[in-house]
Amino acid sequence: MLEGSKRIEDMKAEQELAKFLDKYFYSRLEKEHPAILCKREYEKNIQMNGIDVTIQALGKSTLYIDEKVSIYYRNTMLPTFAFEVNSIQKESGKRIPGWLINKDLKTTFYLLVWANVKCDKDTRLMKEVKDITESEYTIVEALLVNKKKIIAYLESEGFS
Repeated sequence: MLEGSKRIEDMKAEQELAKFLDKYFYSRLEKEHPAILCKREYEKNIQMNGIDVTIQALGKSTLYIDEKVSIYYRNTMLPTFAFEVNSIQKESGKRIPGWLINKDLKTTFYLLVWANVKCDKDTRLMKEVKDITESEYTIVEALLVNKKKIIAYLESEGFS
């Protein structure tokens, strides 16, 4: 892990948010649209291929969703999101393609998530990211975006 990285804390917070999404978003989607089946992926090799959730709809293609969460800007709903174009590996120091442009990943859509979390009533302070549980998420805003369309847009703007 890189110096200053909070990967373990981030993963715990994302797992708690995943429980919230499963309970209040994906289950509702299935209930309101019986032809849709949502499946959270827990196998590490599937997740390493950029898939957090698979959505299958009768007679339609399967969506492979990579959830991206703005956990350090909770309760702000900032109208922005960063897409990883490359990363530097700790072990080798090599630069590798980030999740947006990595052609080996199976991701077809990103679910960008902005979350609200309960604050302490007296101090109005929020818990540390690592301490947030599923029950403390109150509401989320989410945007489903097509990976191919993002890349096509960037290419139309002159980015290779």
